[in-house]
Amino acid sequence: MSLANKQWKDDAAIPVIRLRLRDSANGPELAEVVQTPLFIKGPISVAWMGASAKLPGKALHVATAVQWLVGMNASKPFKLTRKAQDLFGISIDAAQDGLKALEAAGLVKLVRSPGKRPMIVVIKR
Repeated sequence: MSLANKQWKDDAAIPVIRLRLRDSANGPELAEVVQTPLFIKGPISVAWMGASAKLPGKALHVATAVQWLVGMNASKPFKLTRKAQDLFGISIDAAQDGLKALEAAGLVKLVRSPGKRPMIVVIKR
C-alpha cells in the first residue's frame, strides 16, 4: 500500500474547522464558527405527534424527521432529505411507508412529481 492511499484512510481523524469572514478593527478576518448540536424547533403539537405515534412502522420516526425539517423551512413545503433519513434511522422504504401513513392520517399533504421525492406540507392539528 502506498503512502498516498494510507492518507485517505486516515482522513476521518483530521478535525474539521468551519470558518466565516467577519469584520474587525483591522479589516476582514477569519473566525472559527462554533457548531451547536442539532435540535428540533418547537412548538410541536402533542396531538399531532400522538397521532403519528399510533401509526404502524416507523411513522413516528418519519414524523420526528418531518418536524425537524419544519423548523428549518419556516412552514414552506419541503422534501424529506437523505440527511434527515440518516439522522433518524429511516430507510427509503420506511420513509415512503411512513409518509403514506402520515398522509392517510391527515397529518401531512404530499405533492408528488414523477421520479422525485414528494413535497411535504404539514397539516396543523
